[in-house]
Amino acid sequence: YQKRAVQAWEQDGRKGLLVMATGTGKTRTAAAAIERACDSEDKLVVVISAPQQHIAQQWATELRDMNPITSWSAGRWRDRVARGIDEISIGYQKQLVVIVVQQSGAKDATLALWGAAASSGIRVLYVADEAHGLGAKEMRKNLVDSFEWRLGLTATPNRYFDDEGKTILKDYFVRESSSFPIEKALEWVDPKTGNTPLCQYRY
Repeated sequence: YQKRAVQAWEQDGRKGLLVMATGTGKTRTAAAAIERACDSEDKLVVVISAPQQHIAQQWATELRDMNPITSWSAGRWRDRVARGIDEISIGYQKQLVVIVVQQSGAKDATLALWGAAASSGIRVLYVADEAHGLGAKEMRKNLVDSFEWRLGLTATPNRYFDDEGKTILKDYFVRESSSFPIEKALEWVDPKTGNTPLCQYRY
């Protein structure tokens, strides 16, 4: 189901939401999508945003082989990102992975970096973990046109009592590329191992 989700997102032009129950491996699925995008593109900046630093840190651990720049690291991280974008534009390196907390991602100085990358002819992939949170007014600034490829991850795509935020997210990510809700996750069995992605419980 993770492979099918990645394939569906690619077939949708690399714009869409993956709606997956908590515990079914959204991070691993997105990591596979990122890897495939990197393999297909010579000039790519990957931006991953998470709602809190401890979640962002999990991404840094998962993607440590890609040497990501993180918004909470010591030093002037935006300067490092800017240098990386310059190096991609002149062909010195191919890809750059940046992990930000949503609050840092919404800063004008951060958004300017993605605009600079896009205007330099570099494709930018935006991976939004807990994407439903970006419908909040203060977080919508993260949703910029500079991100040509967009991958939203969530277990709960609907924003209850916030029709405006829900509409903004739907328009930005275009479509729901794949859905693997908890009802399916509780029934699904790996055909090779016989294992299930979630503990079997009644709810």
